[in-house]
Order: sequence, then C-alpha cells, then structure tokens
Amino acid sequence: GGSELDKGRALAIPTVQACVNLIADKISMLPVKLFEEQDGEVREVTDDRRLLLLNHDTGDTLNAAELKKRWVQDYFLGKGAYTYIDKDFYGDVKGLYYVDEKYVSAAPGVDPIHKSYMLNVNAVEYYPYQFIKILRNSTGLGKGVSLIAEAPTIMSVAYNTMKLENALVLKGGAKKGFLTSDRKQTEPGMKTIREAWARAFGNSQDAADGIVVLNEGMNFKEFSATSVEMQLNENKQTNASEICKLFLMPPEMINGRATPQAEKLMVKNCLVPVI
Repeated sequence: GGSELDKGRALAIPTVQACVNLIADKISMLPVKLFEEQDGEVREVTDDRRLLLLNHDTGDTLNAAELKKRWVQDYFLGKGAYTYIDKDFYGDVKGLYYVDEKYVSAAPGVDPIHKSYMLNVNAVEYYPYQFIKILRNSTGLGKGVSLIAEAPTIMSVAYNTMKLENALVLKGGAKKGFLTSDRKQTEPGMKTIREAWARAFGNSQDAADGIVVLNEGMNFKEFSATSVEMQLNENKQTNASEICKLFLMPPEMINGRATPQAEKLMVKNCLVPVI
C-alpha cells in the first residue's frame, strides 16, 4: 500500500483513466494541417509527406491516432512524450517511432545558463533534435513533471482507497476484530483457530465461505468501523473531484451529467492547452 505510484497504478484509478482517455480520444481525432505563405497569401499544403506521418501511417506499429493517445498519456503521467524521428540517408523523414518514456532518460549539462542535454534510450545516446518531445512543466532539460509527481498524495489516497474497498469485498464485508477467552488455550487449539481465521478473513476468493468454530469460553469482539470505512463512498467522490481538478476537467464530464457549459470548459481548459 505504501509503494510509489507509477503510470500503470495511476491509470488503475477510474477518474485518472477517464480524464486521460477523454482528452486523448478528443485530440487523437484532430487532423494536423500544414500551411505556407507565398507572396503574402496563405495556402494549405496537401501533398507533404508529414501529413501522412502525422495523420495516418507513422511508419511505426502504432497508427497516428494511437500515437497521439500515447502522447497525451505520457504527457500527463510520465516525464514526457518522446517520438524518434527516423530519417533516411538524404535527411527525409521515413517514420515517427513512439518510445515509452520509461526507457528514456535525460542527461543534462552542467551550465545552468546555456542549458543543454542529451537523451539516452537503452544506454544509447541521442541528440534532442532526433526526437519529438512533448513535455509538461519542463525546465528545459529534456524532461517534464507528471501529475503523479506534482500531486502524489491525492493520487495515492485514491489508489489506496480503491485497494481498501477491494480488501473489504474479498473478505465478504466481514469486520476485523479480536478474540477473548475465559481460559488459557492450548497451542494446538490456537493453531487450529488461526488457520480457520485465515481462511475466513483472508484476502481470497473463498474468504466469505470460511467458518470459524470457537471453543467454549471464546468470544469474538468486532472492531468499530473506522471513519474511512464508514465514509468510503463519500471519500471516493471527493477524491474523484480532486483528481478532476488536476486535469482541469469539469467533474460533470465523467460522471454522466455533462452540460453544454461543462463541455465548453473542457475544450477551453483541457484540450486547447494540450493542443
């Protein structure tokens, strides 16, 4: 429960996944267009290979829509989105290859004024211009800051609340407690009770089917429910609302009560800055 949250665990939180997927799905549907100015007039370019790479076939195993979704996911939950620009002998771009941010590390230079850095992928060094980089809250040293790093507490609370609920379900709703006895118990008897107790109250699929038979003079006293258990649903709703604030996402957009005003706020606050 105290393990550090990573991208995979963060995406297990329904609100995080809903916010990321909603933003990613909207952006992945937007086409990239190119324009050029000639003799004071702006015209759209339609025969440039970059349009094929950015809108259809990237040359990678991911198509353009899937690539943009990965960009959004790594932008919010990783150190940034990285895409390798593969060029041929003549310098023409052949493909755009997505690289999971967990395989990329930035090696900054020592000069804090004239900043520089190199990128390393599986111990191979690359220049920054060899990658498309989409970084959140970057300091100019090749990597951004994720929402997980900026708000670790609320992310951890939401994740552990989900784990607590799962533990309660696996136990069939059985409450924790302790045993009292009027007489001293033998070690074999205690061992039998411990084994039966583990079967009945452990985190397993068969926990709810377990039966504990107490010896004469033994009683079970239930712990009082903690405030977290008594207000689990309220806590989940509060956590979801707080996570939405991190994405600047109107909560109505993910709880099924979206209004035209909420949709406008989502476009203005969530989509436009990322685009």
